[in-house]
Amino acid sequence: MDILRTLVAKDPVLEWPVKFCLGVTTVTYLLTLVTGNVSQVDRVWTLLPTIYVAYYALLPLWPRMACSYFHPYTPSTVQESLISSFSLRALLMLALVVTWMCRRVSIFFCVCVRAL
Repeated sequence: MDILRTLVAKDPVLEWPVKFCLGVTTVTYLLTLVTGNVSQVDRVWTLLPTIYVAYYALLPLWPRMACSYFHPYTPSTVQESLISSFSLRALLMLALVVTWMCRRVSIFFCVCVRAL
């Protein structure tokens, strides 16, 4: 955990994404052990990039304190310039990633429906 503290001390904006990544990694690993299916990450791969990009694009909206371990928040040590206004580039990236996610989800469902 010293690596996490060092990383967060350097860049506090990474605090929640790193915690979330560790949680998702742990859950997918445990599901792999329980089910014997090693492709658990494939199920969440469509959603994870969207969650990470949404965190950064919507940074001014998140509360300053964590409501729970997985609830996104903006650490109090983040620069005021990052949370005072939205970044147009980040919002554009969010729109592109959401479009990509919708495409991937539609392809997934089309393949599943054809298999039936």
